[in-house]
Amino acid sequence: MKISETTFAIIKGTAVVSIVGFIVVAFFVESLLALVAGVVIGFLASIAKIMLLEKAVDKVIGMQEATNAKLTMQAGYFFRYLLTGAALALSGFLLSTSGFIGAVIGLLSMNFSVYFMHFFVKNKVENKKEKGGEK
Repeated sequence: MKISETTFAIIKGTAVVSIVGFIVVAFFVESLLALVAGVVIGFLASIAKIMLLEKAVDKVIGMQEATNAKLTMQAGYFFRYLLTGAALALSGFLLSTSGFIGAVIGLLSMNFSVYFMHFFVKNKVENKKEKGGEK
């Protein structure tokens, strides 16, 4: 499956935020191995959610009927929440509290990544405008 440049940037940002979150929380947990496993579970679930969202949006853009598009997006929304719940349940039942905290970090890293990406994209666009003005 081919992913867009934006999705790839979000995935890279999610990885960076997950690593930073791991480093910050690593000082406060008992089991680093469980924390790593939880962050990996959350990170993989975040990547899957990003990919599912991109696939759903691409599918809906090509639809003619608004009702089908709405149902498709609602089904994808439900499935992504189900995936989030499964990741949290998996880490909660199989790992210790440290693993659950890691999964939360991994899952929230996507949200923070998208938030921070706004600033980087804004700066990138402004830099392109400035360079274009020098020509």
